[in-house]
Amino acid sequence: SPVATLVHRVSKPEGGFIWLRSTLRTSFDGQHGDSASQWVASDVTQEIEARRQLEDSEVRFRMLFQAAADGFVLVDEKTLNVVDANASFYAMTRCSAESVIGKPARVALSFLNWDEVQKSFEAAERAEKSEIRINCAIILADNSTLRLEVTASPFEANQRSLLLLNFRDVSERV
Repeated sequence: SPVATLVHRVSKPEGGFIWLRSTLRTSFDGQHGDSASQWVASDVTQEIEARRQLEDSEVRFRMLFQAAADGFVLVDEKTLNVVDANASFYAMTRCSAESVIGKPARVALSFLNWDEVQKSFEAAERAEKSEIRINCAIILADNSTLRLEVTASPFEANQRSLLLLNFRDVSERV
């Protein structure tokens, strides 16, 4: 049976508007050519507004994430693959997106001492802390040394467990 769905904005007499999702279902009797139609309209204003707020929030997050001076990397806790990184991380470490995104964190971030990271997480778990902090030095392609403070914090986003790795250049402090 043919279905048509339309989402449209309807002005209210007292001012303002609501969003309606209107669905038309039509069925035909194959023998006599008769048809019947059913029109259903639902108020989807809250759904539309929630979606717009989420999209606005995602845009604000993306702008902050990309504009931050610190390098940020998001790692999926389940697969331990890198899912995102910001421009500051790439500039700081001179890594490329192709060498990081979708790759296992141990490969993409091979400059980290993963044994130390694991021990830090275990110690944090015993102390019932959710954040770890380690310091490391990496040798860049031009043989210069970059000293980093790396903070890792777990969080949930869209029912997905992620690790946020914050890379801060502390070369000036050392």
